[in-house]
Parts: sequence; structure tokens; C-alpha cells
Amino acid sequence: MLDEMQRVLKREISEEEFISIGLFKLIGGILLFIPGVFTDILGLLFMIEPIARLFAKKFFPTNTYTNFSTYDDSDVIDVEIIEEIPKRN
Repeated sequence: MLDEMQRVLKREISEEEFISIGLFKLIGGILLFIPGVFTDILGLLFMIEPIARLFAKKFFPTNTYTNFSTYDDSDVIDVEIIEEIPKRN
């Protein structure tokens, strides 16, 4: 778990991928408690990180949407207007 957190900090994996891998490891741990050969095999597969990452990408696709603005603001100048108030004597 600590290694995966360090990989998130180094930007090797995204936060969404970190959460989804952790979720599949949790599901794998729960499947190991349920009796049966099939659930044990599936639980062990979910505990292996490359297989958990494969399932995570399949079931939780990453958001690749990029917000492109059609407004061209290259001609806009940001100006602050200060109003002077005359003094009354």
C-alpha cells in the first residue's frame, strides 16, 4: 500500500487508478473468505496488481475528457480600474 501511495506521489499512476486497484484488492480479499474454488482463484487474481489494474481499466475507464475552449482570449487585456474620489474642503 505504501509503495502504491509513493507511485501516486511520483505521478506514475493516477489517483483514480490507485483507488480502483485498492477496490479490486478489497474485493479479492472478500472473495478469499467466501468458500469455493472459483472464488478463491478469482480472489487471488484480484490480489495480483497487474491483473487488478487490467480489471480496473476495464470496469472503471479513466476520464480522458479535455476541456477545450472555443473562446480565443489572446486579445483580452486584464485591467484594474481605480476610481479617484475628489476631496471636499
